[in-house]
Amino acid sequence: INDIAGQKYFIVAGKKDETVEIDAESVHLPKTSLSVLNKDIADIESILVKTEGYYDKMAALSLTDMRRTQERLLSELKFNKVLLSTHKEAEDKVMFLEGWVPVDTETKLLDFLNRENIYYESSEASEEDKVPIKLKNSRFARLFEPIGRLYMLPTHKELDLTPFFAPFFMLFFGFCLGDAGYGLFILAVSLLMRKRVKPNLRPFLDLGIYLSLATILFGFISGTFFGINLIDTGYMLTAGSIAEMQNSGIPSNIIETVRPLIGIEYTEQAAYLKAITEVLPDPSVLADYKSVFLKVAPSNYNFLNLFRYRMLDTNNMMYLSLVLGYIQIVFGMFIKTMNIIIFKGLKYAFSMFGWLLIVLGGGIAYMLKFFGIIQPDLGNKLLYSILIAGFIPVLFYNTPGKNIFLNLGLGIWDTYGMASGLVGDLLSYIRLFALGLSSAVLGMVFNKLAVSLLGLPPVLGHLLFLVLLLLGHTLNLFMAALGSFVHPMRLTFVEFYKNAGFTGGGKEYQPFVK
Repeated sequence: INDIAGQKYFIVAGKKDETVEIDAESVHLPKTSLSVLNKDIADIESILVKTEGYYDKMAALSLTDMRRTQERLLSELKFNKVLLSTHKEAEDKVMFLEGWVPVDTETKLLDFLNRENIYYESSEASEEDKVPIKLKNSRFARLFEPIGRLYMLPTHKELDLTPFFAPFFMLFFGFCLGDAGYGLFILAVSLLMRKRVKPNLRPFLDLGIYLSLATILFGFISGTFFGINLIDTGYMLTAGSIAEMQNSGIPSNIIETVRPLIGIEYTEQAAYLKAITEVLPDPSVLADYKSVFLKVAPSNYNFLNLFRYRMLDTNNMMYLSLVLGYIQIVFGMFIKTMNIIIFKGLKYAFSMFGWLLIVLGGGIAYMLKFFGIIQPDLGNKLLYSILIAGFIPVLFYNTPGKNIFLNLGLGIWDTYGMASGLVGDLLSYIRLFALGLSSAVLGMVFNKLAVSLLGLPPVLGHLLFLVLLLLGHTLNLFMAALGSFVHPMRLTFVEFYKNAGFTGGGKEYQPFVK
């Protein structure tokens, strides 16, 4: 009846009283049939399912008790830890306990100690004490505290930088993601999920709302909407364009030179501006009236005519990233100066005043000269005067109480480190522009690939078009959002914290509570 691994199985049929002798091993059938065993297995599995359901029901009913038990055990553990930290005296009859209390809750603690007749001594924290840190920020800045905790907390001898880096982090995230469509999507998801999650998760969705608003802002600044380039949406001069030029104060001779371009359509802004440059007698004039030329050329989409001319091209976005970096670096130097004044004294901040004068004052003088607001000769004199005035405290009063030669040596070394560091720090902010550009380009690539699929048979082409758009933009949004979070964090913890003089190393205040 069977043949398994060289073993042959057979059945011999015969009478009851007939004896059959065969040189083979007899195999006895089990007492229980396979069908009965399968039924028993099914019954046991059913009982297991009911048991698991019972356990789940009991767990749900007992969850509150379990949490209370957990809290009780943790409280006992903390109390035993506190007991082990006490100093016992008078044959273990008296225990001395030392701890910290925030200023705003000191009165409550003192009232309790007096009411319970407990002997105590109190004093302010000294410079050497390792005081725990309790952050106290506004509702907006509090949303960014988890980001700051990823690095480290400040010590009690320095300022908490969370409220100072929060606005920059929000802007930098929007700069890196830089797509108004993605920003609207993040905003919609954050608003939709905010009421459906637990209260402890809502701050993260509130943070998502602020980050999405910054993304929408920079999406319109850079002219990107779900990978669509809003800047290159058609340019064509019309008779109405000429009238608008006249009302905008463009000289008539310039208007006449661009009149032959009426009716010629250009798909890209660069081609349009190149055509205008070629007909102008002096190409440098374009810089003076560029915004007007862009404003008077209607787009293929009428609603864009209201704000498209204010969008920044690739070069201007790169300059904007450097400007934002310059502002944050100078702001960090201001914070470092204030921190020195508060915790050390005014005389220790003279060197920082000199650097602020050099970086901020010198930068303003250079920009005034660069944009022609002041004459070049006057600009050079102003710049040199600022540099000389700034380097005096930097080189000769950087360490109060030391002799002039030591100050000079330390000042020269500090100048080398500061000059090389500032240039490197400033160039690091180009990553904002690079990330925004890469996400925009990748979105455009997915759009082009999806549009190319529309050439396939109608149903198949449209289906693949939608699938590629969804998958492509989902992938791009995930990668771009990850980079938009990581790189602003890097700029905050490296460039900004360094120029703000942040040392960190504080330990979070965790009060002993029941």
